[in-house]
Amino acid sequence: MAADDLQPTRMEAAKVAARKFIEQQPNTVQIGIVAFSDGGFVVQPPTNDPDALLATINRLTPQRGTSLGQGIFAALKTIFPDDESDAPAAADLTPTPPPSPTPVPPGTYTPAILFC
Repeated sequence: MAADDLQPTRMEAAKVAARKFIEQQPNTVQIGIVAFSDGGFVVQPPTNDPDALLATINRLTPQRGTSLGQGIFAALKTIFPDDESDAPAAADLTPTPPPSPTPVPPGTYTPAILFC
């Protein structure tokens, strides 16, 4: 994020995009912020308070590491806290068939947006 291919930096360009995204949402939309470096971290749980979101964005600083996948996992765990279907078994190495998809009836889930 410290590279200078975007001016002034990639981090600042990402912050500008995130601020713009927040400002364009109605106050009924909850947004959470996940940071990632060597892991993924929820730094602002979902809220519809734009001041809290903007303050969190302003506190973000570049760190070493680019574990985007861990950031996505942290975001998904926040959106779907009770879903353990993809969690690896701790010590069970017995081959098992992949789980079949579980259909979700329309209107029974909360819409969610991942912004990376």
